[in-house]
Formats: sequence, structure tokens, C-alpha cells
Amino acid sequence: MKRSFIAGSILLALGIAGAHADTVNIEVSPAGPTVEIGDVFAVSILGHAPGSLLAGGGIDVSFDPAVLKVNSLTINPAIGDFTSSNGTIDNVAGTVKNAGFASWVGVSGDFTIATIGFTALAGGTSAVTVHDASDLAWVWASYSFNDVTTVYSAASVKVNAVPLPAAAWLVAPVLAGLVRQRRARAA
Repeated sequence: MKRSFIAGSILLALGIAGAHADTVNIEVSPAGPTVEIGDVFAVSILGHAPGSLLAGGGIDVSFDPAVLKVNSLTINPAIGDFTSSNGTIDNVAGTVKNAGFASWVGVSGDFTIATIGFTALAGGTSAVTVHDASDLAWVWASYSFNDVTTVYSAASVKVNAVPLPAAAWLVAPVLAGLVRQRRARAA
């Protein structure tokens, strides 16, 4: 009876430990940048995994290709110490597929996963969404062998339709002077 109780307790403890899920929060930063047509800018994909030691992960990114163009996606080399992939950029479909990393030492706490370089093509608003990689054999893995739950937060990039040229600020005082001169002549 005592052996059955001990064996049952061990199996129950293993079952409870195995049922635990590690959580990774992933966000795009900054979450709501405003840029001008032609601007080249970057956003970061940030991870937050308190209490988890991640062995690796993989992401896909989606965006509106009529508004934005991806120039590059670079996985943070500090987290991809074993291997990494910057993914496949498709500016026609508006996606970056299968960007990921694997780490010998593991990753935890707050960390940068990747940096994405964009060019603003046209006025409008584009969501920049991140989700689990679609074609990798494993998406997120933990050294604790627990399931990894990912929680994603998207960004919204606003591209102003008509950028105000910097020269307009130089022309305004000249125009004001001409108006003043004309009024002085008329008087």
C-alpha cells in the first residue's frame, strides 16, 4: 500500500510538472510609430519570458505591402548562439516567413528577438503582426520540456500621405515678409 501511494504521488507530481506551460510574451516596439513616405525605419521584436529558459523559437511577420516594404529582418545574434535564420522576405505577399533562433545557453527574462528594417512606400496604416512560424518543425521550445504558450502584441505603423517638405518652413517667413511689404506700399 505504501509503495502504491509513493508511486502514485511521484506520477501525480510528474503529471503536474509536465502540465505546466512556459509563457512568452512577444511584442513589436515601438507599437505605433508615425513615419513619412520614403522614410527608412526599424522596429524591434521583443520577448519577455520570466521564469522560462527558452531553447529557441520561430516567428512569421505580416504587414501591408501597399504601405510598407521590408528591407531586412535580423535575428539578434546574442540569442541565436547555436543557429538562427532571418527568414524569407516576400514583399509582394507582405510576409516574412520562418525567422527563428536556437540557443545552447537558453534565453529568459527580457530580450530582443529581431530587428526589422522597413521603408514607407505610401500613405496609410499597416498592422505589423507577429505569430508562430508556419513551416518550422518546432516553433517554441523550452529547456524545461514544458509546453510554450506565446502571447503576441501587434503594432500599427502610420505613414503620412503627404510629407511636409523641410523647405516649406524656410519659405513661410519670406512669404510673410512679402505680404508685409505689399501692405506697406499700398498704405
